[in-house]
Amino acid sequence: MDWDCFRYFLAVVERKSLSAAARELGVTQPTVGRRIRDLETWLDARLFDRENLGYSLTPAGETIVELAHGLDKTVGDIVRRISGHDGRRCGRVRLSTAECLGTYWLVPRLSGFKRAFPRIELEIILSNNALDVMSGHCDIALHVGDPESEDAIGQCFGKVHFGLFASSAYLAANGTPGRLADLKDHSVIAWAGADHDVCIGQLIAPLASVAHINMLCNSMAALLAAGRSGLGLVVLPAYVARTQSDLEHILPDVVSHAEDLWLLTHKDLTKTAKVRAVMSYLGELVRGETDSLLSPESSVPAPLSQAR
Repeated sequence: MDWDCFRYFLAVVERKSLSAAARELGVTQPTVGRRIRDLETWLDARLFDRENLGYSLTPAGETIVELAHGLDKTVGDIVRRISGHDGRRCGRVRLSTAECLGTYWLVPRLSGFKRAFPRIELEIILSNNALDVMSGHCDIALHVGDPESEDAIGQCFGKVHFGLFASSAYLAANGTPGRLADLKDHSVIAWAGADHDVCIGQLIAPLASVAHINMLCNSMAALLAAGRSGLGLVVLPAYVARTQSDLEHILPDVVSHAEDLWLLTHKDLTKTAKVRAVMSYLGELVRGETDSLLSPESSVPAPLSQAR
């Protein structure tokens, strides 16, 4: 039995569906389904009831959840401690970051990575649900928002700013809001994820009390496309909006939110040469391009230390 099946089991327990679990794990939906079937076959028990509203645990599944969490932690500890003795700059490093941050900022700036580390295979997992370095689902996380674990080791670089933007064509046709109350006459396209998934969820509540939220979307790429096509005012990270000449910042002093940008890993992995190499490379990349990524008021980066 592949013990990794329990990791897939826990992802389905948390996300309630194969597709959501697959997005979290960075694999395909059939892969998750196959791993669950393998585990059920090995245990000779049905672990989930497949219902219209999602996957729910059977009594057999409920009996192993706590044990599976313990196993997942133990296996993760073993892997990290053994990896901590590896002094080679080679092999795979799994990096988790948000879809928008990875697509529009990080990946276009990685051209020099393979030249610097030709023997490191960087696996980039794009997910709006940040993977936890403490669970072993990734080695490194470039994460917007407060770290979820007090045991994570990392560096805070400053604030990533989020705001309200609109295309020039939309504003020409509908006028430019001059105050918050004016948003009642405009349509807003907003993030559809939960507040804990991406911090821009915190902007939606005050907007919803004034503006008409006429579209929700769980993809940053689609949000950007909607804003550029003139469908309405759209909530975006400032580092994305700055790259689009046809987008204008709306009510920047009123509709605004910022969250810390963290580069995180598990404390045991700081002894691993390949992880330290990637952490150092990404740190230099962020520090070298703070103007394109962080808010102007961001402070000097904090040194590598315990996250909280």
